[in-house]
Amino acid sequence: MPKLVLGFILLFTFIGTSVFGAELYTREQEPELYCLAENIYWESHPDNHAGRAAVADVVLNRVEDSRFPNTICEVVKQGLLKESWRTKGKKVPDEERVFTPIRNM
Repeated sequence: MPKLVLGFILLFTFIGTSVFGAELYTREQEPELYCLAENIYWESHPDNHAGRAAVADVVLNRVEDSRFPNTICEVVKQGLLKESWRTKGKKVPDEERVFTPIRNM
């Protein structure tokens, strides 16, 4: 039993540092993840978990659909809409503000 508990502790420590660590949450190292997080931030801010998940679901479904571009950044940047956050000159928030809600999903 103690080995099992230790295994879970190590697993969650690894997941926490590799997925939620600052080294992965930068524009330069993970541009696709950053595009998704930034889109979730603007499209669903300050919605609840379900609103953020819905925005992510739409983007990821479009990536898988042959009628849309095949990367997250291309989907997010495709076709500027009049009411899009991308056309309103929104100031790009710092990475911590973008990723904090996503970490809590």
